[in-house]
Amino acid sequence: MRIKWVGREQGALRIIRHYGAIMKPLRILHCPVEIAGQMWILSKAERDLGHESNSVAYFNHHFEYPCDRNLGLDNCTPQEKKKKIRHFIISILFRYDIFHFHYMHTLNYQNHKDLPLLKLLGKKIIMHCWGDDVRRSEVAGKINPYHRLMGYSKDDKGIIEGLETVSRYADAAIISNHELYDHVKGFFKRTVFVPPALNVGDYEPGYPVTGGEKTPLVVHAPSDKGIKGTEFVLEAVRRLKERLTFEFKLIQGLPHQETIEIVSQADIVIDQLLLGEHGLVTLEAMALGKPVISYIREDLIPRHKDFPIVNGTIENLDEKMEMLLSDPVLRSDLGRRGRAYVEEVHDSRKVAQQLIELYRSL
Repeated sequence: MRIKWVGREQGALRIIRHYGAIMKPLRILHCPVEIAGQMWILSKAERDLGHESNSVAYFNHHFEYPCDRNLGLDNCTPQEKKKKIRHFIISILFRYDIFHFHYMHTLNYQNHKDLPLLKLLGKKIIMHCWGDDVRRSEVAGKINPYHRLMGYSKDDKGIIEGLETVSRYADAAIISNHELYDHVKGFFKRTVFVPPALNVGDYEPGYPVTGGEKTPLVVHAPSDKGIKGTEFVLEAVRRLKERLTFEFKLIQGLPHQETIEIVSQADIVIDQLLLGEHGLVTLEAMALGKPVISYIREDLIPRHKDFPIVNGTIENLDEKMEMLLSDPVLRSDLGRRGRAYVEEVHDSRKVAQQLIELYRSL
């Protein structure tokens, strides 16, 4: 009996230790490049879930996204940058267990020389890929019929070298849009899709009205006119204005909050038409209760289950715009469905919980 009881005690201790490790708050660092406010949104949501999590940007963002700390390296000399980065690394090296990097940059910013040390110290390393940090022209040219229209080519060799280096040390890679999978497959030992996050409660929905004499407002807010296909949007607007009545606003270079204020007044939002995947503007517009036109590549449509947007291309943009302009009930319905979708899929706490589960599985 005594032997059995000791075994049970040991088993119970193992269970306690196991679940204690699961329940123990994690210490997470997001850095060093802010992408559309995602570092700050994710770290805040992780804190709300009871973990120590901070976002640290090395540079100011031209759209003025917030972060927990900014090193302010924008106007530093190369020597000053190295000194500030070195001091920062020393100050946080033993504070965090999870190093969640963004846009293929790490603590040393570009050369990844910090990764062997982090691995030696037993840190968990995540690389969050967002877009042009891993997107290669050779791959895009084969799978995206509109790639050549975006007007740029990537340094495929440099991107491959970066992927090869980072993947040797990273415990997992995250992609936040399905289009990126083709660009990172075969490099990382584990690649996980995690949707972009929104503080959905910060967005007050204003659904398009279904009655009255209000002139519809169409908004296009390109962060990159080439990727967004802005020239095709402007051409479609010019053609449709010859026979339809609506207002149009092109938003460029404004701080994020000012952009959101304008989008909140829209009846239709046009996102990107060339990349084959929607951008964060689509999700923010949906959170605000707006119908969105964006191009989802045909082979990616099955991965966007019940995604309530209008899938538009540069060939049929006139038709899709006219459909929405002439049907206020459809605009309102899409706006309500879009809001429900982001609440279900992109709420920051739900996304953060997915990340916590990923961290604990490493």
